[in-house]
Amino acid sequence: MSNFNANLKLFRQMSEPLPPDKCNENLTAFSREVAELRVKYHLQNLICLATVAIDYGENGEGCAMVSCGMFGDAESWERMLAFQLGIEQAEHRQRINTAIMGKKAMQDKP
Repeated sequence: MSNFNANLKLFRQMSEPLPPDKCNENLTAFSREVAELRVKYHLQNLICLATVAIDYGENGEGCAMVSCGMFGDAESWERMLAFQLGIEQAEHRQRINTAIMGKKAMQDKP
């Protein structure tokens, strides 16, 4: 299961948009560190995705999803992503089922 931890304060802080140059600088540094950590912790294959909030100045704000690195055997990446997607879909379905059962239980109460 996912290690979901709703830290809303931190999420709001990370959602503050940064200028494009700063986003690129941060992503480059992060990708470099991830590559180093992969070696340090002996991880055979690794995929790292992120979203960043971008401030385009007068042109408004936006959000971009970026790959921070795909390391190791390229033949494994699709299987790894499919595996994680399956986990996320199952957990999403469980949350829906729990909400439906909770609503049904509330409706069944006298």
